[in-house]
Amino acid sequence: MKLKNEKLAIILAGLAIGVIAVLLVLFGNPTNMGFCIACFLRDTAGGLKLHTAAVVQYVRPEIIGLVLGSFLMACLKKEWAPKGGSAPLTRFILGFFVMVGCLAFLGCPFRMILRLAGGDLNALFGLLGFAGGILAGVFFLNKGYSLKRTYRQPRLEGMAFPIVQVVILVILVFFSSLLAFSESGPGSKHAPVLISLAAGLIVGAPHPSVHGGRHPGRGAVPGKQAAAGLHRHLCGGAGRQPDSQRRHRYHLLQAWL
Repeated sequence: MKLKNEKLAIILAGLAIGVIAVLLVLFGNPTNMGFCIACFLRDTAGGLKLHTAAVVQYVRPEIIGLVLGSFLMACLKKEWAPKGGSAPLTRFILGFFVMVGCLAFLGCPFRMILRLAGGDLNALFGLLGFAGGILAGVFFLNKGYSLKRTYRQPRLEGMAFPIVQVVILVILVFFSSLLAFSESGPGSKHAPVLISLAAGLIVGAPHPSVHGGRHPGRGAVPGKQAAAGLHRHLCGGAGRQPDSQRRHRYHLLQAWL
């Protein structure tokens, strides 16, 4: 029964994200983007003048909503417990290559699925890449690779990123002259700020049935729940491996989803 409910929650979360992505396109987001985390991060970096590609510069409120929605839900459910400190350089390097894959090789899961839904069969290669990457990760985990455990961090450490997002939102709304805005290209196409922010909040803080139980230190992000289900299907069920192996696989899939 628990597995059935979890699958239903994943399906409902996917439906909600799909509907939100379509609505964002209708309200102004680029048609080949909809709701794409990697693209939003790229555009936000440009809006903050961290790169000079003029066609992709806009602070996407969806990212702000994702962070704040997840943070607020974790606080409301008393599950907020900042953790970190495990293999920071390795995680940074992995994150770097994840973003390269997302932006150069269609590696963003949301955008890949949205493009498949729109009939873009090029996204099939992205799907094959995802499957290959997950299988490669499982192979290395079976060989004993691990990023080791994380440690409880000070509360201020956990609040730093949400505070940064609040500051960026204030700048976007009241001091927009400090930011860069594309005059053409994907960065010039966007939904209204309030609609984009609301979309991020909805995805970041879903209903408790989607959140799926207590996960201290993490917000209510649907991808985490999907990681648990995907882990079970790829790794042969929860009862067939030692706890340590299951945790390692679960954390790897979390990092990618």
